[in-house]
Amino acid sequence: MGFFKEEVKSFIYESATARIRIFQPNQGVVTNVHAGHKRQGHGSKVMQLITEYADANQLNLVLIVQGYGRAETMSNKELEAFYAKFGFAKVLDNKKPVTMKRMYSR
Repeated sequence: MGFFKEEVKSFIYESATARIRIFQPNQGVVTNVHAGHKRQGHGSKVMQLITEYADANQLNLVLIVQGYGRAETMSNKELEAFYAKFGFAKVLDNKKPVTMKRMYSR
């Protein structure tokens, strides 16, 4: 039985960055989602790049919803709605943090 080497893919668009940590051939965890300038579409674009990559590579994604940083950061409820626009659905809700998953589209 072989081992799958973890791979990290980084995505950048303007002030927004994010990563996918790929642990198995078709499973990844979205981490470090950050947009330096809020409400300018940068976060949406980086999430679009991530979901396009996931679909092209048949990669199911998981993320944990948890705001961090400055006071102008979106609330967890706002973040849930934001990620839902990209096909993520809540799979585990232990109050905080919420886990969301997205299955790749063919």
